[in-house]
Amino acid sequence: MRMDERLYMNTKYSLERPPANTPAFYATDDGTDPYERTVFAHYFVGNSDWYVLEYSPLEDTIFCWGEILPDMGHLGYTSMEELENAVIYGQLISGGVPSSFPIRVSYDTHWQPRSLKECLRLRR
Repeated sequence: MRMDERLYMNTKYSLERPPANTPAFYATDDGTDPYERTVFAHYFVGNSDWYVLEYSPLEDTIFCWGEILPDMGHLGYTSMEELENAVIYGQLISGGVPSSFPIRVSYDTHWQPRSLKECLRLRR
């Protein structure tokens, strides 16, 4: 790892938290199909996505549908710290010289709430 990469990786990274209107844990657990529930926030990096259905500010943890590897998505809990620490490395060739660079998870600032089923339909 080059010096500039080390500096970047050691910099405190903080993601925006889900909006205040995101339901608390178990607030939407009323027996309805989870895929019909509303997604209130979206995080992404590369081809990986996290669609947030519920959020606990106290635990700083989201309940989401997440997919890191293709066709391996599922519902579960993820801490915001895990998302802040997740890094993938992109590859770039410039002037015939290959190099890699770190890419961190991003918060989708243009997100419009919609059902999880609609999110999954649109991402394919």
